[in-house]
Amino acid sequence: MRLDLTTLKIFLAVFEEGNIGRAAEREHIAASAVSKRIHDLEAEVGVELLHRHAKGVTPTAGGRALAAHARNLFGVIERMRGEMSEHAAGVRGHVRVHANGSAIVEFLMQDLREFMATYPLVTIDLCEELSVAAMRSVRDGVADVGIFANNVAVPTGVRTYPYRTDQLLAVVPLTHPFADRIGIRFEEILDFGLIGVHEGSSLAGLLTEAAAALKRQIQFNFTVTTNEVVRLMVEADLGIAVLPEGFVRRYERGMRIRGVPLTDTWAQRRLDIAVRETGITVPARLLLEHLTRRPAATVPASANAAA
Repeated sequence: MRLDLTTLKIFLAVFEEGNIGRAAEREHIAASAVSKRIHDLEAEVGVELLHRHAKGVTPTAGGRALAAHARNLFGVIERMRGEMSEHAAGVRGHVRVHANGSAIVEFLMQDLREFMATYPLVTIDLCEELSVAAMRSVRDGVADVGIFANNVAVPTGVRTYPYRTDQLLAVVPLTHPFADRIGIRFEEILDFGLIGVHEGSSLAGLLTEAAAALKRQIQFNFTVTTNEVVRLMVEADLGIAVLPEGFVRRYERGMRIRGVPLTDTWAQRRLDIAVRETGITVPARLLLEHLTRRPAATVPASANAAA
């Protein structure tokens, strides 16, 4: 069986995009050339790799298996390039980082700035995702490094490390009775209507679990999709919300809102780093070392444990 790297790279693009046209744009080649490559690849391996339909393509079981092998192969090649680059003028390569918004806003931007100053030949592809999606991206080999809230389950084959801790705040309008408090229990805010955000996020799951432990239910006045809308609705006195500190403090001066720390122990939410156990590239390893070198991130988290 003779397989070339260019064809495997194109196949991965189709696999990840779920659409031949988008894959062609991504790889800067004609869609007809992509179709020909996939057809020849299927003939070479003797297996149908993709189901074609009106909206795009979906992988067969054989296609998913080949994608996993191709990702592992490209991971080996990237590690080889990284190790060779250590013998050249400097470490080269790129790292795909998928992280939740809280980690990006509060900590990751500064950490990446420092890392890129130290390793200017390493490029970072940063993608904001919900914690569940970031973990899935690491598991599937789409991301080299994932940063997520640690109440997300860790699948087999993924290792985690502590990163930082973020504080959850009750966000209230300045006219609210809680605005002058220095701290508040989660149970107290359940007497008011909440504004929810990102229904499938780790934060939404954490709040639901906390309410269930109190044998209470969260009454949502509204559910929206962005933190910006949450802040605006709180300012308009349409409800209160729970957000990480990084999404609140910098906006308090310009808006009529106030963030009050939740005093519950779980409201000190840990953010963890995820990488695949099968090995990571040299640039990704250097980034992992950079992100975990701080005193708050020195104790390894358990691999394959609920986080």
